[in-house]
Amino acid sequence: MIIKESDLFKGVSLGALEKIASLCQEKVFGAGEVIFRSGDPAESFFVLQEGQVDVFVSGQGGSGIHFVMSTPGDLFGFMALAEPPVHVATATAISGVKAVQVPVDAVQRLIDSPTSDALIFLRNLVTLLAKRLRRAYGLVAEEVARETAPEIKSYG
Repeated sequence: MIIKESDLFKGVSLGALEKIASLCQEKVFGAGEVIFRSGDPAESFFVLQEGQVDVFVSGQGGSGIHFVMSTPGDLFGFMALAEPPVHVATATAISGVKAVQVPVDAVQRLIDSPTSDALIFLRNLVTLLAKRLRRAYGLVAEEVARETAPEIKSYG
């Protein structure tokens, strides 16, 4: 049960995880295959089992930020948990990928219940979002620094 290895589900009870896992599906994607596209409705998210996934958030003029998911338990497509549930990135398999597709309905049942599992899950989600946001800020800051750095002429 790979979802146990995801930071999103750390600390959630085995009973709740088993209910969620019973509604999940294992998916396999070939290298170069698009898993979802920016703008697609987001009805599920994925927990990586093996392989590498490029998650590309596009910016203006074709630029953007790439996040590479490569560690078992990595989560991608979690905008399915947001409102509106629409993917804001395009996920493409870099290599052969095996992932567990988690339907939002399975998690929604957990969130809607007033239990400690729901609180743990939501706290984990906020932590995950904060980590991704910090990482994105760092990537944007690096790009801005590159674009605004003074150009030094070489005479050699």
